[in-house]
Amino acid sequence: MRTLLIWIAAVFVFGNFYTMVAQKEALRRNGQTVFLALAPVDPRSPFQGDYMALNYEIMNQLNHDRFDSTKPKQPTSGVVVIQIDSQNVGRFVRFHQEETLSPGEHLLKFHHNDWRAVIGAESYFIPEGSGPSFEHATFGELKVEPDGTPLLIALCDKDRHRLNAVIPSPSP
Repeated sequence: MRTLLIWIAAVFVFGNFYTMVAQKEALRRNGQTVFLALAPVDPRSPFQGDYMALNYEIMNQLNHDRFDSTKPKQPTSGVVVIQIDSQNVGRFVRFHQEETLSPGEHLLKFHHNDWRAVIGAESYFIPEGSGPSFEHATFGELKVEPDGTPLLIALCDKDRHRLNAVIPSPSP
């Protein structure tokens, strides 16, 4: 009986893991490509290795508006509407109130984490030593599901070309 319970638990755990991976891969293939402008943040964590801590201009706007007493009170989590331009660059339009979206509008989920709004794609891990390759990152390339769930795919330069890790060869 004990062995059977262990097998059932293992199937459950691995089944959930496989489902999560399959969902992310489907999002990579079929999601709406959106480029969000990045705002500068410190790119290094001594405990996690090299990574880019990301902040998006859209989230800066939400953070600024949250503490502006002249603006209506924001929800602590939910969905915002972003307008996608001809270059697939997303810009904040409004908070989603279950209204029908206009052409070129898409949803983006967010929540407040401590004092700032986040979308859940705020870290981009990079191979150790390749930090300079990403210093000129201007956009985050995301795939977004119709319900607004984002998945960070790559960091891009000002022309929206993906940046690749270049690891300098060791000096002789």
